[in-house]
Amino acid sequence: MADVVHGYVTAEGSEEEGSKGFRAVKSGTGTYTLLFDNAFAGKPTVVVTITGDHNRVDNAHVRSATPGRTVVETGDYYGELSDRPFSFIAISGRPVSS
Repeated sequence: MADVVHGYVTAEGSEEEGSKGFRAVKSGTGTYTLLFDNAFAGKPTVVVTITGDHNRVDNAHVRSATPGRTVVETGDYYGELSDRPFSFIAISGRPVSS
């Protein structure tokens, strides 16, 4: 059975209400580290997307993903790193108990 962590992160790097299973840290302009409360047993598949009323060419992508953390970068319509709110879902095998 697969386990899932999902949530919403504000442009300032805070978890939005209702998000559980991770902590977000804003490590620079447009760069966010998601720290999972319980590491996945293997590398998770992570999907991210910009949320809110932004230009349709603003973007979010996964820079790296490991069992315990994922780095997400968000950008503006020029392709430059820029703070943007986003949502994500991470899925993988059963997490290792902490």
